[in-house]
Amino acid sequence: MLRKNRLSLLALITVMLTALILSACSGGGNSGTGSSGSSGTGGSSGSSGGGSSSSSSSGEATVITFWTFNALHQEFYEGAAERWNQANPDRPIKLEATTYPYQDMHNNLLLAVQSGVGAPDMADIEISKFANFLKGTPQLEPLNDIVDPVKDKMIQSRLDIYSKDGTVYGLPTHVGASVMYYNTEILG
Repeated sequence: MLRKNRLSLLALITVMLTALILSACSGGGNSGTGSSGSSGTGGSSGSSGGGSSSSSSSGEATVITFWTFNALHQEFYEGAAERWNQANPDRPIKLEATTYPYQDMHNNLLLAVQSGVGAPDMADIEISKFANFLKGTPQLEPLNDIVDPVKDKMIQSRLDIYSKDGTVYGLPTHVGASVMYYNTEILG
């Protein structure tokens, strides 16, 4: 969700969020533990800020680079891009997704957005790391124009995690359930 080809990114995000809301969360994965394989280009290749998004009015695919830390997330977004392309053949997307080890992805992304060099167009930032991207002047794309019309359908405390000074810079992809057990004999 970085400053490049904003309309295509927002459209893809909207499709993906809709799909996430409609689908159940799957268990497993390697969240927080490292990398699995990758596909795509391994990130952006340009020397300027932003990824490698490009498109033309001739129906050529808009290239969107995407970094994640979880192979299951990559698979989900690739599937969402395929569904987008089926539903929107006049505005195709070519998603170049890459899964990196958890810490590497977050460190490299933070360096890229702070330096303005080599950041992907879209990134899957883990919730506990997101505050690092809000320090100082956030270098992420504001999303208020797509959030505000549906804000009443969202959980405000979840949006607050991805916001600074009233500006929303990221969106939650799910609200996970928490369960706590305790021993009544010990705590009783």
